[in-house]
Amino acid sequence: MALINWPSALPLMVLGDAKLRPGNRLLASPMAAGAAVKVSDSAPHILEGTLILSREQDVVFEGFLQSINGGQDFFLMPVNASDHTADHRVKFILPMAGSTTTGINQVQYRLMIEVYNAVVIDADMLAFLSSYSLADLELAADILQGLVL
Repeated sequence: MALINWPSALPLMVLGDAKLRPGNRLLASPMAAGAAVKVSDSAPHILEGTLILSREQDVVFEGFLQSINGGQDFFLMPVNASDHTADHRVKFILPMAGSTTTGINQVQYRLMIEVYNAVVIDADMLAFLSSYSLADLELAADILQGLVL
């Protein structure tokens, strides 16, 4: 299933000082002994931010929420990642706080999101990866991990 993109009519969330940092994170193995398990794509970053909208943008946002099952489904959204902005798989952490009216024509939301790395494979990369056999899967995963933030 293709992910829905963050509407271009909406501004990006203001994340304050929070930024995604590139690199691998380690999670402890559930085993009593052994090396830690290296995780990147399956370990989310939890970020809190503010979304400031005009009344017109609020209508677009409400429609967007309906299209992602009330905020339960993943979508693609540009997120500030240290020195650049890149599309990531994002999901709202529910329940979402209600909106606050900050002016006659302005609405503000405080939101928490789970951010997962989004892997985008173009036609050249797909052709490159399709030449590998199943035995080369680990090598292909290492190559892809280098492409992910």
